[in-house]
Amino acid sequence: MKEKKVISILLAILLVFSVMPIVSLATDGTETTNEIEVANFDELKNNISIEGAILKLTEDITITEKLSINNTITIDGDGHNILGQNDNSNVYIEVLGGTVTIQNANLSQFGGNIGTVGQWGLIKVPAEANSSTKLVASNLNMKDFNRAAIDVRAGNFEITNCTIDCENSYYKLATTQGNNVEALTKGILIGSGSTVSGTIKDTKIINSLSTYEEWASSGIEVYGGATVTISNCEISDTEKGISVNNTYTQCGDVNVTVENTTINAGSVALRTYNNEVPVTGAKATVNILSGEYNGKIRYSYKSEGETIILSGGTFNGEISDGVEIAENMILENTEDGTLVAEDLVSEYLESGSRVVRVNNIELKNLVAEYNKVTQDNYYEESWNTFKNSLATAEKVLTNVNATKAEIDSAYTELKNSYNGLQKIPQTNVETEIEISVDENMSNVLENNEKVQSYVEDGIDVETVVEVINITPTEEEKKLVEEVSQDLKIADYFDISLLIKDAANDSVIDRITDLAEKVTFKLTLNDELKNVPEGFEREYKVIRIHEGKAEILDTTLSEDGNYIEFSTDKFSIYAISYADKEVQQTEQTDTVENEEEKDIVQTGDYIYIAIGAILLVVVANVVYTIKKKHK
Repeated sequence: MKEKKVISILLAILLVFSVMPIVSLATDGTETTNEIEVANFDELKNNISIEGAILKLTEDITITEKLSINNTITIDGDGHNILGQNDNSNVYIEVLGGTVTIQNANLSQFGGNIGTVGQWGLIKVPAEANSSTKLVASNLNMKDFNRAAIDVRAGNFEITNCTIDCENSYYKLATTQGNNVEALTKGILIGSGSTVSGTIKDTKIINSLSTYEEWASSGIEVYGGATVTISNCEISDTEKGISVNNTYTQCGDVNVTVENTTINAGSVALRTYNNEVPVTGAKATVNILSGEYNGKIRYSYKSEGETIILSGGTFNGEISDGVEIAENMILENTEDGTLVAEDLVSEYLESGSRVVRVNNIELKNLVAEYNKVTQDNYYEESWNTFKNSLATAEKVLTNVNATKAEIDSAYTELKNSYNGLQKIPQTNVETEIEISVDENMSNVLENNEKVQSYVEDGIDVETVVEVINITPTEEEKKLVEEVSQDLKIADYFDISLLIKDAANDSVIDRITDLAEKVTFKLTLNDELKNVPEGFEREYKVIRIHEGKAEILDTTLSEDGNYIEFSTDKFSIYAISYADKEVQQTEQTDTVENEEEKDIVQTGDYIYIAIGAILLVVVANVVYTIKKKHK
């Protein structure tokens, strides 16, 4: 007996679980993530090897030894400080594999008072790292370090929204105290190891410096085997902005693209150099697409493997001989906006401020031409598209840093929007009835064989919809009477579609049939809308074409102000109507009793389960009573 009770209870429990949905959620209802809070370096170090974890700092931490990472991990500083060791430049963050994200932190004091050129800086991806390694540095503030803040020599990288201050406060303090301390700091170093590629975006670098006689320092340095895109960055308060080195090219070519970047350098804004010993066959190519560059653009010991191309931007400073002006570019004097003749380009590059601008003459001429176009002849929707394209093109013309792709795109879009203008056929109405035609008329006429034949003959074609009152003939009246029955005829009018030669404003042909129907909107005058009280009016349009009259489908607008009808034939029309008395009928309210339906929601499963349990319990009680009675 007891065994049966136990089995019954277990079955009830199983029933509950079978009907209840199983959902794996966090306590707040959201999906769980592998986020781990860390409050010190030991906790960081102990959890750094957990694949895919997000290590979120809850306190400032101090790194006391080199932190090597060889798996996918995210270190989220959450606004806290990550500090290194001022007197030990061997303490830094090393990335050897996986996708490593370091974000939302302030990093400083990594070898800050070490004055040697051979030591690393703050975050480094060494040449021996896995080729699939990826470093993502985002929203970092970095200062008081030795050598480079970020040093990437393998894999891929994304550096975004970082601020790097290369001024070493320890060096600055030492010099003010009369100590001879040498320093070498730069913002970002890419390459000179194995193949590496990536982007530097929305990043600010200031105060890079070198006090070593034989060493230079730049905000960004790019070496062999690197492909880098630098965009929306700012480099300032430095002797040199961007340096591209063609010496260490054992890994292959160096390719750098710079766009929408501002550099304020005391000497050189951008340069390529090779220390007079370039690797045979390797190339260093720099393409400046846009931005502002205050300082020299130059080669140092230029070899055949080095190329600087100016594809846009504003330049204030000397530009080395041999710097190329990209195809379709023009030079513009920034003082008066005049263009520089091609035979004076070399001379002009050597002095004075100038703008390298994409040749936008064709776009400028097109904008000037299309600004004369007026809206009167075009439907509103296509006109708005055209005006938006025109506004975009005008904006591109005023942008000194507009790229060739942007100018070409603006030209194409403007041209297409003009060609896509939907022209309103000219309407000559000589009737008291106001009539208009839908936008589809333009498309239908554009493909009409007669219109096309005149266009092919070089005639400037203009189409006119002509609407005039007419007095019908006795024969036409008879045709209408045969189909009108009890309809009253209000007016007769003729709709003609004329083809005109716009040059001399003369009619050269007319269209009697179209390939598809177009819709006309006929506005009702007060007389047509004057319906007697107690009546409702039904409107009809009758068409007479090629000796045949027929009633067209006619629709009255909701506000009762106009009727619509569609036609593909242009002939004589009559507007007619019939008034019908409105029958007054008693209305009774009927109530439909709808059967209520119980909809079981997901959350109601528990009630089903409880009911099932009660049934099982009751069954057991009844069984027990019966058993005792026996």
